[in-house]
Amino acid sequence: MSDDKPTGFVSDRTVDTDGVVGARWWNQALIEADKSSSRRGCLKVLGIGALSVVTCKAICGEVSCGDDEVDMSLYAFESRRSLELQRAYGWDFGATGEPLVFDGVETTPFDPMMIAGLEQDLSPTVFASLHVPTLLQSPNAVPTGRPAEETAPFEPLASKLRPISTPAMQLAYARGRELARLLAAATARVALVVDLPGPESVALAAGAAEVFEPVFLFDNWPHPHGVVPSHLVLAAALHYQPLFVKARAVRRLSRLPMFLLDRARLANYTDLANQFDNRYIARLPSLPAVQTAAQEQVQWLLYVVNRASDLPELDDLNDAFVGWQAASVPVRALSLDVFTSASDGSVSYSGSDSPLPQQFLADYPEDGGGGGVDVGIGIGGGDANPARSYKPSSRTTTYRSGAPFDFGTTSVVLAAGTSAVLGARYDRRGSWNRTGG
Repeated sequence: MSDDKPTGFVSDRTVDTDGVVGARWWNQALIEADKSSSRRGCLKVLGIGALSVVTCKAICGEVSCGDDEVDMSLYAFESRRSLELQRAYGWDFGATGEPLVFDGVETTPFDPMMIAGLEQDLSPTVFASLHVPTLLQSPNAVPTGRPAEETAPFEPLASKLRPISTPAMQLAYARGRELARLLAAATARVALVVDLPGPESVALAAGAAEVFEPVFLFDNWPHPHGVVPSHLVLAAALHYQPLFVKARAVRRLSRLPMFLLDRARLANYTDLANQFDNRYIARLPSLPAVQTAAQEQVQWLLYVVNRASDLPELDDLNDAFVGWQAASVPVRALSLDVFTSASDGSVSYSGSDSPLPQQFLADYPEDGGGGGVDVGIGIGGGDANPARSYKPSSRTTTYRSGAPFDFGTTSVVLAAGTSAVLGARYDRRGSWNRTGG
């Protein structure tokens, strides 16, 4: 058995009998976190062979550790905002060292130094006041502290990221280029709200960025157990980062905003033990805020989704859309399945080999007649598409007054005497959970 002592632990008992050599250790860090408590968790057990010195069991709200018992009243449990916890204790709070899973990882060389400039490269110019930089700030963020029971060193998110490219992203990019080409011919100023799976929203924005200014509204941080896989949004942004920089130079000072959302932001969340609730609600700006930033009148809004079955809009957008509509700014919807793909990867509207912008605008006319959006079949649209008759209407939602009380929150364990955060309640490494199997 090694003579090395575990960091932060002190021995209070040794065992040296036939067949059993071991020692019992107290974690001094836990004692310091709550000096009023003489017992705060299960004992660390070091031993050789199949025999252990003690066995922990959960009995009637207490944890038994051999001849000692830890009173669970020494712990307190509380729900806190997940994003606040991540900022304070690290992006991987409660899951230190666990990996992120990426789809479509690129095999081409990647310079990790690019991550340092990601926030600056993807920040808007004209609509900077409406931009939500939360997600872009996460890669290089450093926590202000660590949970009392966390001993592993902190590793920044930047060290875990890599760019990705998937077929769905490539299709969204091509659709974004074509949509921007069609809308560039519009005389009425239009704003886009792109509500696709996060990586696809980024890809469509990259395709349309020479005409529209991307405005990120991703308001969370990634997590290894995250309900919302927002690390994939960052991975897509890294892939398109050079294109965003190039498009900015071409676009100059576009007054046409393109607000980007992750459709997974309101995902269902049911498994408290295995998931980290990093959901968030959309912070879509009000119409007056958009008009002020643009210094011009945005005259209609186009809500972009993958398919007509994605309508109506998600609940956290309802109030904003109804407000725009009431202010005589028509709100229409575009389902991207009206674009068909060719074998060379290009896309076209409604199957036409060379569609004119006028064909698209006939189906999505610029003059909404003071808010009406019921649109008949135009010359370029082919079969009727439910998205063309879309019109937002007020409805009761759970997001009318903001996020519900338990939305985007995580249960944490506190030292009852000091209120020091010991860790995430679901963290199986915590002393309060080590008997849970």
